[in-house]
Amino acid sequence: MFYECTLIVSPSLTREQLDSLRDKIKEVMSSTTDGKVLNTEYWGFKTLTYPIQKGSKAHYLHFGLSSSDLSPLYDYLKFHQSILRYLIVKYPKGLTYPTFQMQANASVNDDAEDQSTDDTEGALS
Repeated sequence: MFYECTLIVSPSLTREQLDSLRDKIKEVMSSTTDGKVLNTEYWGFKTLTYPIQKGSKAHYLHFGLSSSDLSPLYDYLKFHQSILRYLIVKYPKGLTYPTFQMQANASVNDDAEDQSTDDTEGALS
């Protein structure tokens, strides 16, 4: 089966600690018989809709997973202090990448570049 796992992670973690967390999740998944991480994405440091543990910002991590047994991952996610929330969604068929979130980020970046080009052209004329 295929799964998507999205994590909301404490804002106090550094980039190196996030990389370590990602590697640990890969290790936990590889410890199962057929588990593997298909894809990882860092969605950024975002403002939360509502505070979680008195924090208003957090890191978002996303994983594409393939496994028949996620119990080791659930155990790890439940007891890791830096993981504020997690969501795992099951898909009967394969996953597509990049995810909608990454496509949206790319289109926002493209729009920003187009606007900066338009502003520059207006200033030159």
